[in-house]
Amino acid sequence: MWTRAELKETGRNTFKANYWRTVLVSLIAMVIAGAGGSSVGAGGSSGAGAGAMQEAGEAAGQYGQQATPETFLIGLLVSAIAFAALIIGLMVRAFILNPLDLGCKRFFLINLTRPAEVSSIGGGFGDSYLERVKTLFCRDLFTLLWTMLLVIPGIVKYYEYLMIPYLLADDPSITRQEAFAESRRLMQGSKWNAFILDLSFIGWYILSAVTMGIVGVLYANPYHDMTRAALYRKLIMENA
Repeated sequence: MWTRAELKETGRNTFKANYWRTVLVSLIAMVIAGAGGSSVGAGGSSGAGAGAMQEAGEAAGQYGQQATPETFLIGLLVSAIAFAALIIGLMVRAFILNPLDLGCKRFFLINLTRPAEVSSIGGGFGDSYLERVKTLFCRDLFTLLWTMLLVIPGIVKYYEYLMIPYLLADDPSITRQEAFAESRRLMQGSKWNAFILDLSFIGWYILSAVTMGIVGVLYANPYHDMTRAALYRKLIMENA
């Protein structure tokens, strides 16, 4: 059974062996994660668009007026713009950001055995591109739906699906059904330990916050990313 100390040592050593490239790719992965959340969140204002007509009517009512066709059209336009922003954000995440993140995972896996090249992050756009897009979209959707149901089941599903991008990076021919089933199998009995592994980095992220992100960019993030990749390799070995 893997241990946190073993994985973190592997992550630290492999990160330092290819320091600047790993820092760069980890920074790219961090930007992708932030942009992915923003692209989906951009549509979060759709509720405001849907309520724009009501708010306009209420504002008009304060002056003893009725909502006019103009306020209705404005509200409709705001709703349409918000909906379009949501769709565009989802498409950007599905077709660009997720494949880029997959390429970052490929870099980290290669980096475990030899110094990887930054160009390897383009691997997410290679063979079976559309199949990967579909698989990662389903992962995001299922995780979101479980989280909307209850927070704890959402966290459990997050860790259950944790190895999906690594599996796709490792084997481009794997199907969506196979990726979900294999990630579920690999994480069986390891979800809690993986959560504790992530939690063990909290000190580094507190230090990163204190230093305005400098420690995170130059050390904590790449250290964590390489440790995650080491976890995948260890789970593959233990469940072969």
